[in-house]
Amino acid sequence: GIFSKNESLEDVATNSLELLGVEFQLGRAFLMLPTINSNNGPAPAAHSGVSSNNKNNDDTTGETPSMTRKKNVLLAVEYFHGYLKRLENLGEGMLLPDTIKDYHMLLDLEDERQEIDSEKYNCTSSNDSNNIQRFNNTGLSPAQTRQLKIQRYQRKKSTSQTLSHLQSLLHRRTRLQIEDPGEIMDGYDYESLLRNSRIETLRECAEEALEEMQSSRGELEMLEMALTMES
Repeated sequence: GIFSKNESLEDVATNSLELLGVEFQLGRAFLMLPTINSNNGPAPAAHSGVSSNNKNNDDTTGETPSMTRKKNVLLAVEYFHGYLKRLENLGEGMLLPDTIKDYHMLLDLEDERQEIDSEKYNCTSSNDSNNIQRFNNTGLSPAQTRQLKIQRYQRKKSTSQTLSHLQSLLHRRTRLQIEDPGEIMDGYDYESLLRNSRIETLRECAEEALEEMQSSRGELEMLEMALTMES
């Protein structure tokens, strides 16, 4: 890959910092993909003599929209994980401590969900009230979810304000036609100003990735229910 797992933030050249955001953008792209063939439009209703089981399938892949959406969301989450893990591996100076804590909490929740799903699948006593109660108590409470959203919003707002300030300083240098990149203005030379701006952009995207991952988790649960109804 372009970046080594052993690299710290200081090892990454300023001009390469933007490339760290590729996985985040790929995750966003998969979330925006349509679940139907854009050339052919929605799958047509079943005609007489054609099995009704195929009426919701894509003409070329045999997938229902729910199946396609689930695949896209899973890929998006995988890219968001890759993005956040890569930033975390860069060490001190990259992600905020609260962002890392938030990320690890989501990882723990995902591990718990996978463990519960495995137990639920293998459970032979489907009417066992204790098992049903345990399955329904996974994840965060509404109050915890709200608190997390507030904390992410506050971090993102702070990051956005810092980024806006740095970008205004970049525009000011351009407007004043400062040609010497080493000239200090407002406490920054051009290199440090550009570098800090790109780091703040990555931090802002990290907060968005966390929010998308949590939202995707809820969407995947709904898609599982939809797929169960379709089967």
